[in-house]
Amino acid sequence: MDSMAILLGFLLAGLAAAAIARPWWDRRNRRSSATEDPRQSLTRQYEATLAALRSLDFDHAVDKVTAEDYQTARQSLLQQAAALVEQLDASPELDALIESQVAAVRSKLSTERTIACPACGRACRSTDRFCGGCGTRLHAACPICGQPISPTDRYCIKCGTELTPSPRSEAIA
Repeated sequence: MDSMAILLGFLLAGLAAAAIARPWWDRRNRRSSATEDPRQSLTRQYEATLAALRSLDFDHAVDKVTAEDYQTARQSLLQQAAALVEQLDASPELDALIESQVAAVRSKLSTERTIACPACGRACRSTDRFCGGCGTRLHAACPICGQPISPTDRYCIKCGTELTPSPRSEAIA
């Protein structure tokens, strides 16, 4: 009977140890898995380094760390962060991602409708309110309510204000 109790005690102790060690073991296996993207690992390390740096700064601010230890630890953490940023920037995937985003923006800009500035003739996007070259207002607006108006309008369609014709609209009419 005593040997059975001892055996049962060892069995329960083993199960308790396994239950306690499981989270640690799972985390260790998850970190070392080959499926993890190297950029994610570097990013996680960089964020951890920044968190340690913030923690160190706070500890120094509340006098938990001496000035000498603070300078040494801060320099070490800054060097680690700089090395991680260099590794992240040297990634060819990052260059490809940036190039694809630049190409998408250029494509979008090339398909946007453009208008010519009435003062200087510079090409401006149709969504621009002012010319980027001379600052001229591209779309006329009602002086009372700000409603956009066309050069041929005689009255504002929003508030009914009579609009004084500009020399351009008289030339058009």
